[in-house]
Amino acid sequence: MILILLASLSASPVLQPSLTDPSRLQAPGSNFRYDFIDIGTGREDYSGLNVEADILQFNASLELNDTWFTRFGYGMNSYEVLPLSVDQTALQVGLGIHSMMARQIDIYGVVSYVEYDFETTIGGVDQNTPGIDGISYTVGTRMHASSWLELDFNYTSIEVDNLEYDPRIGLTALIGVSSAVSLGATYSTSDDSDILGIGLRIYF
Repeated sequence: MILILLASLSASPVLQPSLTDPSRLQAPGSNFRYDFIDIGTGREDYSGLNVEADILQFNASLELNDTWFTRFGYGMNSYEVLPLSVDQTALQVGLGIHSMMARQIDIYGVVSYVEYDFETTIGGVDQNTPGIDGISYTVGTRMHASSWLELDFNYTSIEVDNLEYDPRIGLTALIGVSSAVSLGATYSTSDDSDILGIGLRIYF
């Protein structure tokens, strides 16, 4: 029963603020850069459970060439459903591809391996909770709304231990404050939960 509850609470992907700097061209034919480190924080509200979780997330993207990039992520998520308390960590390693649809529009896709580990206590007593893993699929569009504002729309489906969970739809508004730093706010939703977050992106 505990494992079923944990699996349902962890169905949503790790918070991934997608922040960009539209003021600098990346490569011929593309306005979008895929070499960066993200630091994000937020809160997740689980539908129907009256539960809120604190999230801290680190992500990195490394461009392999003009088309392919890799994605790495590590996140921490803490919540309580009394008398149950859970500290969740999540690791993500993925491969992505992107393509220019118009000068101000990029589409992308990422396939990632995801692994969730849990530290669980019930009434202050530590429990032996096994980890779970699976595959995450994301498709999205990055669009320059102006010289300083980018919008990122994305759709994520995740399968953990051969179970498919409700897909998540996300929107991020991104502001480039310099050639090396961007700020943004993100919102994503699924039937399981809603996430609000803010983040910082550093380009390298």
